[in-house]
Amino acid sequence: MKREIDVQAKSTDDRITELEMAEYAEYKVELDLSDSPTSQQAQKNQQAQQAQQHQQHQQQSVTSAAQLPQQPFTSGTYSMNSLQKQSSIHWYPDPEDVLDNPALSCYFLPLVTFTHEHLQNGQAYQIHLFGIEGLPCVAPDRYGEPHMWGFAYNGGKYRWLGDTAVFGGMNVSDVYAWLLNDFDRNCEYYMHERMSAADYVAGAQTALASIANFDARAYAHSVYSYMYTRVHYQRTGQFRHMNELTSDQATATGLRSERWLLDRLEAQQLGSSVLAGLTTVERHRYALDTAMIVGGAERFHFMDSSQGAVVAALNAERQHVYLLQ
Repeated sequence: MKREIDVQAKSTDDRITELEMAEYAEYKVELDLSDSPTSQQAQKNQQAQQAQQHQQHQQQSVTSAAQLPQQPFTSGTYSMNSLQKQSSIHWYPDPEDVLDNPALSCYFLPLVTFTHEHLQNGQAYQIHLFGIEGLPCVAPDRYGEPHMWGFAYNGGKYRWLGDTAVFGGMNVSDVYAWLLNDFDRNCEYYMHERMSAADYVAGAQTALASIANFDARAYAHSVYSYMYTRVHYQRTGQFRHMNELTSDQATATGLRSERWLLDRLEAQQLGSSVLAGLTTVERHRYALDTAMIVGGAERFHFMDSSQGAVVAALNAERQHVYLLQ
């Protein structure tokens, strides 16, 4: 809106004050410049450029939205948007973030990390849950038994207290390296073909037999399905069971299985059965009791090899974490 300045008499002596004259002169210069053809053209160019940028931004938003999965969520499926609000939960964490020796991820597949606030000492612990799948515990030893694995907690990471000798000299790291490399090279094909873990293992038997010094079929089944669901989550933000991703039949899950992360009470109920299966000597060795269990998760969702859960028991006095499955 143009401002009009009355240059007529503004005082009893009909004179314009010096301040009013200066203000009028400044406005007159601005008015003359804005009314010039060059200025008008510049304004039109700027408006056109802004309109074009806005249109491009809308087109990019539509394109991005169109690339997101359009299918509705099924039972047992969660969106990243809802889970990201839980900033203390990290799904499929990287090995270097959870293990002081990331090379051990060939034995311990990282499933999820959550924060536990320990009331007794006021410390916040990063509790990591692993999948230990497809590998027989050939020579059970302390901190490495079929249903119990012990770790020292240090700076938010785990240090396994056991020894790889419990796996009986199996060349697990070699097989794991081959599986990772194969999945990296052929990931797009496997995802496009919706290849199941069973079909993958059937096709890889010859290669596995030439590499592994043990029967690696169950292990390959677990690792492949774990990598498949992880990539799907990383790309879409959706949690889906392997069967949902590779077949047309929805996976039937029970009420307990629909939740990926179990609350403390439910984890304690499940873990109590594991503790009950330990001998008195074993329980005394680890000083474990049900009250130490702080949470858990269903391994069923992360890979296609197990329908059980893994729960974590924290011994804050020793700074040890035990995974029970």
